[in-house]
Amino acid sequence: GRAERPSYLLVEGGEVVCRDAGDLWGLGVAATTDALRARHGATAQVAAIGPAGENLVRYASVVTGHAHPAGRYGLGAVFGAKNLKAVVCAGDVPAPVADSGTIAALTAFYRESLATNPLAALQAGEPGFAGWAGDPLDPGYASVRNFSVPGAGGLRLPAVRDYDGRAVSTTGACPGCPNDCLKVYAPPGPAERRSGGLGQEAFLSLGWNLGIDDLDAVLAANALCNDLGLDPVSLGGTLAFAMECAARGLLPGGPAFGDAAALPGLIRDVAARAGELGDLLAEGSARAAAR
Repeated sequence: GRAERPSYLLVEGGEVVCRDAGDLWGLGVAATTDALRARHGATAQVAAIGPAGENLVRYASVVTGHAHPAGRYGLGAVFGAKNLKAVVCAGDVPAPVADSGTIAALTAFYRESLATNPLAALQAGEPGFAGWAGDPLDPGYASVRNFSVPGAGGLRLPAVRDYDGRAVSTTGACPGCPNDCLKVYAPPGPAERRSGGLGQEAFLSLGWNLGIDDLDAVLAANALCNDLGLDPVSLGGTLAFAMECAARGLLPGGPAFGDAAALPGLIRDVAARAGELGDLLAEGSARAAAR
């Protein structure tokens, strides 16, 4: 159940082969995806882990197409434990189906229904279903400082215009899906921006949950999480736990609520299991609480 050395699986032409990934080990998701598409074609689909999965962080993600994480379940750690860096699907051979007519009818039905469904319209529009903006949230709807504060606690919700200039991709996000609900956002700058796939809970988990309402700080943290292969939601919950511990004097020198400047360093420490705190928080909040 485990490769002898870092490897990736290539699915092509109806065959599955194991290839060496020694040169990819240690790379982020974006660099890994770029390297594998250079080898196997620009249209190849890649599901990869980053350093967090390699280091067996309990809530490491597997990320597809630079930006779309399968998080929450620690699948990235499973990949890492198996020395599996990525799965690559290449080629354009259509999958055999039992009833092509029924599939075509279902596809047409959903494509037509999307245009008139209010939720689908909200998701397809900008800033998308994950771009929290506009009306204030009902008290208790969002976690604020690890659920220690009722309501918004004075934190600001972004306006739609705040997302201007931060969109990396707002169409064609997930292969084959016509709705484009998952947008890719990141603040302007030199850091990797293509990994900014914004899931619905990421802003609240890395933002209000940590006492932060700086949109650029949250978008940058989310993009960094995806490139390192860390689940942004599990990470936000774990960091919020540590911040409340520090606030209560249970974790001297621990991270503080509202410290947006410290967030990138904390994310990198967890992904690398760097230092005592990074290694502790890589275990997740339940195991960290037990310790």
